[in-house]
Amino acid sequence: MAGINVTSIRHRFNSEIEKSFTLIRVIGNIKPELHQKYVFLVVELSFLKVYIAWEQFLEDTFVNYIMGRKTRKGYKVKSFVNPKNFIHAKEIINEGRNYSKWDYDEVTRKSLLFLKNGDPYKNTLQLISNYLEDMSYIRNSIVH
Repeated sequence: MAGINVTSIRHRFNSEIEKSFTLIRVIGNIKPELHQKYVFLVVELSFLKVYIAWEQFLEDTFVNYIMGRKTRKGYKVKSFVNPKNFIHAKEIINEGRNYSKWDYDEVTRKSLLFLKNGDPYKNTLQLISNYLEDMSYIRNSIVH
């Protein structure tokens, strides 16, 4: 994680999304056609890959921002914490757990706790909160 800037994180996220969509396109062109249950399974797995990539994107950018790194457009996010390094930053955002939840409510809570005005997450994610909640619902339906 050390040394990865926000632009690289974004490119990695976009790459994961494209791989998932490519897989869906490829299975649509397989001859003879796959049974519908296998197509559904691949689509579900592709969705999970996108969801995991989204969570990783949020975590990686969050760590960068509390470490004092700038956004893609050069804005420096004001952090209320001062981690020693990336490992310490991750420990802070995990709040004593092995991992963090990255659903809409949790990201909003963490952003208000650790970043001034919850920027850049609170207002940005609020615009798509319904979609994020739908994604979380679908993710939970697939894995449970």
